Amino acid sequence: MTRQQAIVADLLHACAHPAVAGAALFALSADAIERARVGAARRRQSIGAFVAHSVADFARVASERDKALLARRMRGAPAPIVAGLEAILENPPRA
Repeated sequence: MTRQQAIVADLLHACAHPAVAGAALFALSADAIERARVGAARRRQSIGAFVAHSVADFARVASERDKALLARRMRGAPAPIVAGLEAILENPPRA
């Protein structure tokens, strides 16, 4: 497993938990927070639960190509996990 694959795996494992996803919200951009807020309201969930479900859905349905694109987005970012969460929220998985 490459370092980048390990970082993606860490994101998909840790941020699939609502408490971790909720804590990560403080680091997200205003646009990503707004997307999460709207999505959470639509599903009648807390924002943390919505983000966690989005991450879990991505982990479940993402192809290897999707994961490679996510890794590319995270590579070189000052905060790779934050960049990955924002990428997942920008392009929600399609189950």
